[in-house]
Amino acid sequence: MATTHHSVSDQLQKTLNDAKQLADEIRLEIHLGTMELKDRWAELEPQVWKVEQASREAAIELVARLRKLREALAAKKKV
Repeated sequence: MATTHHSVSDQLQKTLNDAKQLADEIRLEIHLGTMELKDRWAELEPQVWKVEQASREAAIELVARLRKLREALAAKKKV
């Protein structure tokens, strides 16, 4: 299970890092683009940060739910 957890966690982090890197590269080159390209970037840039925030919130919520389940299992063992 730990291997799967690390694989999923590593893949999520890699995907987020890829998105950040692409966003940084685009930001650096956007000044050379046309107005249409700048408009497209203006639409996409906020989504990069929304995805990152949503991923973090989802991970935090999942950890909280897993901890509650673990506590419930521990309490049942004590009975």
